[in-house]
Amino acid sequence: MRVHGLLEDVDAQKFNWTDMPALPTLQGRRSLPAHHEKVDDMAINPWTAIGYAIRSAHIVGDTKGAAVRLDNSIAEDETRGVKTLYCGRAQSNDGSHNVYTITAEPGAHGEQVYWLPWGQNPMAAISALNNSGATFFLTSEFSGCYFVGCNGVVMHTAAGYKQNQGHPLAHALAEMQEWGEELDQDTSQRFVLAPFSEGTRPGVTDVYGTAGTAHRSVVMGWKQPGTPPQWCFAYQDLTMTTSRFGIWRRLRPQ
Repeated sequence: MRVHGLLEDVDAQKFNWTDMPALPTLQGRRSLPAHHEKVDDMAINPWTAIGYAIRSAHIVGDTKGAAVRLDNSIAEDETRGVKTLYCGRAQSNDGSHNVYTITAEPGAHGEQVYWLPWGQNPMAAISALNNSGATFFLTSEFSGCYFVGCNGVVMHTAAGYKQNQGHPLAHALAEMQEWGEELDQDTSQRFVLAPFSEGTRPGVTDVYGTAGTAHRSVVMGWKQPGTPPQWCFAYQDLTMTTSRFGIWRRLRPQ
């Protein structure tokens, strides 16, 4: 049995709608159906589906959804901050899966997104995300980089960051600790997303990709309404040769 709707291709026996706590709507949009109701996938705002995929990954565990892709209009943007980004849904070229393409080009479904571009260890404080007015967080696609976070900050660490001075992950963790000490923030609980080839490195909590192939992933965050708001971060494995392709998994400090 398959569930059709906001989260396509979810195995109904692993994802039980009736066992989920009630979820708020995203900016007034309709909430998830409380049962296995068939809805028109093409009519659903893709941002709504992505938001609930991220949230459900935190509530019930691994959640499969359409693959997220960044087009060049945003992937090549080197300026951080809030952007109005658009998202459209289509099938992949080979027809094997659905794709949500995120773009800076105006389209039908726009949303306020905090964009953290690839660079030399760019960092975003959670307080800055809270004050930005954005509903979503997005950073550049991963193909060997690391995503590191704690309760106060998240950072996208390039695979070659300060590599001539030691391992880039060691530098990232040291800089996060230094940031915490300056602002009196506890950074001892954290998550570290790394490529599969670096999965045994101390401190790594999550991996993307698989052996013998190029690793690819995307990381996003969704702001859960509340006072104060709570940010839920998750990553989607986009390595075609892994059984985890399309799966959203939560990133949570531990």
